[in-house]
Amino acid sequence: MRKLIIAIFLVLSSIQIIAQNWIPLNLTDKYNYKLDTSTIITNTIWVDSVSVVNGDSVFYLNRIITDCDTCSLAIGVYNNSCYLDTIYPCDSCFALENQPQFFQRKMVKKGDGIYSFEDTAKFVILSKAKQNDTWIFDTLNSINAQVINISLELIFGNTDSVKIIALSSNDTIKISKNYGILLFPHKYGMNSKYFLTGIEGRNLGEKLPDFWDIFNFSIGDVFQYNGDYGYAGDQNIYTKKYTIASKQVSGDTLFYEIQGIINGTWWAWNPWPPLSFPYNYTYTDTLIYIDSANHTTNKYNYEKVEMCNQLTGACYPACLISKLRAGIDGQNLVNKTIGDIGNIDYIYYPLDSFPDILGKQPYIAANTIEITYTESLGRVYFSHYFFEGSEEESLLGYIKGMDTVGTITPDSILLKINSNIITRKDNIKIYPNPFLNKIFIEYKLVNPANITIEVYNLFGQKVITLLENIKNDAGTFNVSFDVSKLPNGIYFYTLQTENSRITKSMIKMQ
Repeated sequence: MRKLIIAIFLVLSSIQIIAQNWIPLNLTDKYNYKLDTSTIITNTIWVDSVSVVNGDSVFYLNRIITDCDTCSLAIGVYNNSCYLDTIYPCDSCFALENQPQFFQRKMVKKGDGIYSFEDTAKFVILSKAKQNDTWIFDTLNSINAQVINISLELIFGNTDSVKIIALSSNDTIKISKNYGILLFPHKYGMNSKYFLTGIEGRNLGEKLPDFWDIFNFSIGDVFQYNGDYGYAGDQNIYTKKYTIASKQVSGDTLFYEIQGIINGTWWAWNPWPPLSFPYNYTYTDTLIYIDSANHTTNKYNYEKVEMCNQLTGACYPACLISKLRAGIDGQNLVNKTIGDIGNIDYIYYPLDSFPDILGKQPYIAANTIEITYTESLGRVYFSHYFFEGSEEESLLGYIKGMDTVGTITPDSILLKINSNIITRKDNIKIYPNPFLNKIFIEYKLVNPANITIEVYNLFGQKVITLLENIKNDAGTFNVSFDVSKLPNGIYFYTLQTENSRITKSMIKMQ
């Protein structure tokens, strides 16, 4: 009963706070701020939980990952008796997670419109202060505050009352009646500041692109990629180009039917001299994207991103952890990147004895990932370094509407072959897609070949072998398989012959 009373009190308290004016941050919005030297949203701040402590409403704010220049620690990292047993004596081997932004970790609402922002620092805002009212803003740094002006300003196209608060550090804070804190100092006395550029939840101003912005393709869009995959002495270098043929939205899932061309060469470097197997083919496929709160494309600048089940083996941790970095490309499109192959500053594994300290991965070749997403272009870069191999794919050019950017190779060139080049004309169909309990496989072979068909989950784990080393003559073959025991989700199937390999995606849905 006591828990129920507290819950009701919290709900009523929240409603009351939302209804009031001059609130620095309310419960339902996400506030996007830019540092005045940046062209991109640098900080997004929101209330992620609420409690009552000693009669005060405490609003806990979201946290981020930051670099650590004061973690000059000698910490032994010991993991299953593996080589990660290493001592780090440097101050560049660590980062900090669970860190506050410039509004600190929590906002405490006291009586009469007094808000105390508390954590590594502490400052107080009197939201109801009148013109010429003064108070102690920051006790630790002996900084005072005074309301020097109250006037009307145009905020996000609407007229609103704005208070200008002057600090004794020669900095300024601006707070509006209906939109919260508009301006806040970055560092005292440095003449640098954060300013509010958008409010999500009210659809005002700027926001970082999310899942639906990033994967917003249109029928007729064309994308071309260069790719390189190598493992244990083999290397596949290819160009992939496809056109969006159809689009379907079902709840939180996007389906894009594509028509594509792949032109590449498979190199076998061992034994020497190397053998090359040029190939090209046309194909159709379905691109499937599923929205979720934890999807990387929905994360914010410096927010923690966990990439779990990317590593295998006892010597590796269960998850790689990265901080998301937002940026702008050469076409002035906003992108989001996690990981960093060229610089290991953004890939970490947790140190269990220091829960807020992340040790940077010491071996770049062991297993590192970098992914970049760009608004309206999807995934524009992907690289993965792993034991004895690597894979990389990057967007080379695209056509959207009347705009052509980068390199788009004509189909006639991608499909042009010489008489001495081995082409892959075998093709495969697995349907229906999405599937339920049974899938049907139809494949056509130009020449006799050994066929293997395997199904993998999103983590690269083989979940079923449909056909394995089956010798087939040239011709068309039809088979069906019961897959009712597979859980719902996205899968990839591969068709492997002596000289070729096809990989496509499919989804199981109830």
